[in-house]
Amino acid sequence: MRIRVELGLLLLGLRAAVILLGLGSVAMFNRMSPAIERILAENVVTLVATEEMLVALADPSLSEEEAKARFAAGLERAKGNLTEPAERPLLEDLDRLWPRAFEDPKGIIRGRVLEKVLSLSEVNRRSMQDEDAAARRLGLAGAWAVVVVALIILGITLILTRRLEQRVVGPLVALSQRAQQIRGGDIYVRCPEAGAPELEEVSRVLNQLLDSQQTPKRAQDLAKTDRRLLLHLLDQRAGAWIAASDTGEVLAANAVALELIQDHGTPDPARLAGLRTEEGSEEVTRGRLWLIPLPT
Repeated sequence: MRIRVELGLLLLGLRAAVILLGLGSVAMFNRMSPAIERILAENVVTLVATEEMLVALADPSLSEEEAKARFAAGLERAKGNLTEPAERPLLEDLDRLWPRAFEDPKGIIRGRVLEKVLSLSEVNRRSMQDEDAAARRLGLAGAWAVVVVALIILGITLILTRRLEQRVVGPLVALSQRAQQIRGGDIYVRCPEAGAPELEEVSRVLNQLLDSQQTPKRAQDLAKTDRRLLLHLLDQRAGAWIAASDTGEVLAANAVALELIQDHGTPDPARLAGLRTEEGSEEVTRGRLWLIPLPT
């Protein structure tokens, strides 16, 4: 896969994870906000109403008419905010009993009304606790969801870093090292064809350029080696020996042959061609060379 496409996909996944994290956080808080609003709207209103009814029953500074009016207002507010199933029977009992609570000299009815008001308050307090626990659970679940998304982002980042190391950074470091070696004169070094396809192509082209430089140098080295071997072979022979091509061109000669050439000149190519067939001459197959003894 091309490095541009690969990095693009990884970065796209990273962006998607970040966007998911942001949207998840917003969704979590949006779900928690209604829970808090529901507690305030449903339960606090009824608790305030029960407090109004308790004040009407317990405040001695209120006249009977004021107490009745305050209790009736609190009861109507509680009845208008019926949110829990357990509230209905309590409100029905209060609606039936409360007028007689202010006319009961023994306080028996008042005690029963007070008990119902406290029960109504307890129902709403338990509901608030349940809503609070649900909101806490929702917040905890949202926090863990954020952690999971953050771990996903971390994983994508680690994968991206590792892929960059394997596909880009490592091969670039290797190319830099090979370039330093080439600059130092080592043309036999090879660039590793690894990493992203683009870097593999760069390494392949560099290796081809190095090969194009090595071919002439190797040919020159081989020619020098062959000539040294040929001269050594001629020097090992007694008498005057030369190495000639098929056309009679003198390519090399030992010391004795060089003296003859200096005294009598270079042998005629046609004459050398005739000497090839005489006894003592040898053909060196590689390069079609002939080792020919010269008459002294």
